[in-house]
This record gives sequence, structure tokens and C-alpha cells, in this order.
Amino acid sequence: MRITKSVNNNIFTHQGLVGMTSLLQHLRTAQYADFIVRINSQEWDGISTRIILRNAQLRAGLAGCILTIEPSKLLQVNIPNNFNFNILKDMKDQLFNFDAINVDDWHLDILDTTILDFLLQPNYNHNNTRLDHDLSKRKRLKALDNFIKRSNRYISLNSIKQFLGGQGQAILRPNQIKMTLGICAAGPLPYFAKYIIEQLSNALNRNIQHQDQTSRITVDLTPSPRYQPITPQHPSLDRLRKEWVIVNTN
Repeated sequence: MRITKSVNNNIFTHQGLVGMTSLLQHLRTAQYADFIVRINSQEWDGISTRIILRNAQLRAGLAGCILTIEPSKLLQVNIPNNFNFNILKDMKDQLFNFDAINVDDWHLDILDTTILDFLLQPNYNHNNTRLDHDLSKRKRLKALDNFIKRSNRYISLNSIKQFLGGQGQAILRPNQIKMTLGICAAGPLPYFAKYIIEQLSNALNRNIQHQDQTSRITVDLTPSPRYQPITPQHPSLDRLRKEWVIVNTN
């Protein structure tokens, strides 16, 4: 039985349809096999598949190759209406391995924390109330969705370092961020950029407050003259570092 590769998966997923499970399995097998052939092909269908995957990698802001990135990160990215990306995502979920490819040309020049990694991490700027925690999570997920769906003007905005200036000690203004991207400074930033600026501002304020508090406190770290710590000559059996204390009886 021949199954069309591009047929919509939804018609096979209804639980009330009898015998559709085996058809779904055949469909997935056909799609997986065709995908593997296409990504290794030098024909136009292979070239176009790699172009689509490269664009998906740029949209998600993945620093590493989209084919070899860890599944836990890729599965949290949703790019609608992208058939090749969704097939790859489904294959990664099934633990398919693509490590035998040359990934050098796929790497992006991102030397700092990516925006995707930043948005996938829960923030701790909220109070310990459940309502505030849920609100903070919704804002983060909204920013993640907005980042994936950002316009092509912001497609090269993929690193947290692009929001910072002065050796990472200051946050750039919106017009400065746009100037670094070579786009018009007029108009507001997208939601994900505003969210990141807010989180960076909160983190910067906490660091300033922490430095201000520590600068007012003087702690005497000089060891007591009655105690002399020494390091054991031989490693312990459980490989844990230990210290003995000698009491000066003089």
C-alpha cells in the first residue's frame, strides 16, 4: 500500500477510527525514510530541505546544528507550518541520531547565551506566590512564542550579548539595539526584546544592591591563632578532601 508522504497526519490520529494506528505507523516510517534520503541528497529536494532546516535553525536561534542539537531543547521549539522541521522534531523525539554528519557549516557564531536558552530557563524575579509564579511563566512563554515568530528584520537577533554594552555592564537602549541590527530605529521593540530587557534590568539591579551591601560589611577572614588547618598527605579512601585541626596548646 502506497502512502503519500505529505498527507496530513491529523487524519490518522483520531482514536475513534478503527485500524488507523497501523496506517499512522506506516506513514511515519515513510516520512522518516524520505527525510533521511532528502537531507543527504544533492538534488534540489535535498538542497531545499537543508535550506528550510537552516532557516528553522536561524529562527530558533540555535547555536549548534539543528540536526545534532539535544532533543530536550529542540522539542520545546514550535515552528508552525514547517513540515520538515516537524518531521525532524518527531524523529528527535523518537531518539533518531544524526551525529554522523559534518556539522561545521551549520554552527552559528554565537559566543554568549542564546536568547532561546535564556527564554527556556524559568526566571526567579517573582514572589513566592503561586499567582505571581504563574503570571511570570505565562510572560516567559509568551516571549518565547514571540521570539520564534519574530519578523525577518530581527532574525539575526539571537544572543543576549546583543542587548548589552560597556563590557556587559549596561543595557543598550531600544534604538541602539536596532542600530546594531541595521534597521530603522522608529517604532517599539517586539515583546520578546522588551521581556529580555526587563529581566536583564532586574538582574542588574540585584547585582548593584548586592555589591552595595557587601561594600558596607567588613568581615575578618583571618584564622584564629589557636587553630592551624593542615591538608592530609594521602588521599582518603572515599576520595573526599578532609582537613584536620591542630589545637595549639602553648
